[in-house]
Amino acid sequence: MGLLFSVVASSIAGAGTALFCTVILAWTLFPLLVGTRDALEAGCVFMLISLGIVVVVGLARYDPDTLLP
Repeated sequence: MGLLFSVVASSIAGAGTALFCTVILAWTLFPLLVGTRDALEAGCVFMLISLGIVVVVGLARYDPDTLLP
């Protein structure tokens, strides 16, 4: 939960480096949190949720028209 909160906070603040560090930290912690067997699955779920957070924050910050070419 703390990792997702960090993703939300860094996305809202617009800190790309903090977002990158959070993702790297999450991937290094997943084998410890869920075990080595389920680390890839947990990482994929985390990345999908993180991508959704970044898209929602981007839509809230800018107009939806910025996503269209």
